[in-house]
Amino acid sequence: MNENEISVEESFYRIIATILCCDKHDYTPYPYMKRTRWNNRNPGNGRYHGHGLVRRYSSSSIWVCLHTPHVMGHFASEQQAFFAIEQAVNLIDRSKK
Repeated sequence: MNENEISVEESFYRIIATILCCDKHDYTPYPYMKRTRWNNRNPGNGRYHGHGLVRRYSSSSIWVCLHTPHVMGHFASEQQAFFAIEQAVNLIDRSKK
């Protein structure tokens, strides 16, 4: 991964953290082949504590599996993923009122 790809991926995860109102979300780039079941368990890199998991494999392949708010699916663009997560967050906010 080059520096530009890393910054794009980092900004994607930061936007998701902002939408979910997560205080802490760190980004540490792992080379794809070095990512294992155990070295990627901490919050960050798509894991949002108390919410679930979002993975950006490329700009056209984003997997979302969140339990709070409930959003699950594969999205073909970052904008689609942002929109789906924002809609779910707004639905929760409206139900609290």
